[in-house]
Amino acid sequence: MYRELKTPVDFFEALNALNNSQSQPIDYLLRTFGYCKSCNGITEYDIETPDKKFYENLGDLRTDDNYYFIVCLNCHQKHLGNGDDSPYTYLTLQREKDIPLRFRRKVKKLNSRKYQKKIFNEELKKFSKDIVSKSQSVN
Repeated sequence: MYRELKTPVDFFEALNALNNSQSQPIDYLLRTFGYCKSCNGITEYDIETPDKKFYENLGDLRTDDNYYFIVCLNCHQKHLGNGDDSPYTYLTLQREKDIPLRFRRKVKKLNSRKYQKKIFNEELKKFSKDIVSKSQSVN
């Protein structure tokens, strides 16, 4: 999951981003979807930043934001994403034009504000049930 909703503040911030028509996907996405070439399909993904050892292995002692991993949550493969020289084995909306046509519309739909609001409502329902069950166990 891209953004975890654990507290009322998390829900409030997510809802504000979803309702703000000027917000960008990075602001409102709760779950992120893309095309994994290894899986040959649409999967959910997460972003992971490499540790210092990764840079040392490259012979690159810079630890800035030049490199990141896109982690497919289906096959758990880490795909390197770092600008134009990346092999692009995992395609996100940033590389939408490279996603195979038969998957492109679905990836856009899953990352849409409308679909993300659906995810938000599902998460809010779960959160509410957890609150109710915890309050009943206290009594």
